[in-house]
Amino acid sequence: INAGETHTTKLTVYMATGDTNDLPSGTTGEVILTVTEYGEGVMSDSATSRVTRHRVPATINIYNPTKYLRPGGDSTTLDFTVLDDEGMVVADGTEVYLNPTLGSVSPEVGITQNGYFTATFTTGHAVGTGSVNAFTLNGITARTEVDIGNPKANQIMLEVSPRLVPPDGTSTSNLIATVKDRWGTLEAGEVVRIGVSGDGQMGTINSSEVVTGTTDTQGQFTAIFTSGTTAGDARIRAELLIMDTEGYRPVHEDQQVIDMIMPELYLPLILH
Repeated sequence: INAGETHTTKLTVYMATGDTNDLPSGTTGEVILTVTEYGEGVMSDSATSRVTRHRVPATINIYNPTKYLRPGGDSTTLDFTVLDDEGMVVADGTEVYLNPTLGSVSPEVGITQNGYFTATFTTGHAVGTGSVNAFTLNGITARTEVDIGNPKANQIMLEVSPRLVPPDGTSTSNLIATVKDRWGTLEAGEVVRIGVSGDGQMGTINSSEVVTGTTDTQGQFTAIFTSGTTAGDARIRAELLIMDTEGYRPVHEDQQVIDMIMPELYLPLILH
């Protein structure tokens, strides 16, 4: 190369003897390039590059933390991990193409960094089952789905007042179970079950050990606890129920404790 000129050349690097290049994924090595001045015969510069063996994609794993969304612009972040057939991450810059239904996804082409990238799925106005389909140029595919529809109840909170009652068989405490969706919206018409421990000895709820009802327009179901005649802790549990093929089953719950303690008796002090 004459002085002042620039020349670019491509080098083929084999990481094993011969041209098989068939080393385990993650194998690394260094390529050292030196430049020798022709006239003087001395090294004038050098550079080092690290090379890592990667294979083509074999698996796309999608982590979807949200299984349902509201229509009209609700969104969730999806995590993608791309591995080769030895379970190692693929080379940086590997492209994964994303194709959504019932919504949009950004970016539409994911670029891996350490085998990983994220994308955001945003719902459209339609309801149903949305999806994000991922694929690579060598034919590897993966899919995740999201239910798009009206919000679903996913939390229940139980309040008791008062928390301290005497075990006299007549004292009462108000029980309020409140049901919300994951955005904090109160949910009406949800089925709630409230029960008390102790086989009735610790007390009853609406004259029974277990009572079931539906939440009102404020997302609440109320009941009355009446104390038993045994001192101790009465454990109250509220459950949010859903219907499946085998009937109602609990999916979320909350618990509170009512302390039933005999009131202290204070005797008068008489001085002589």
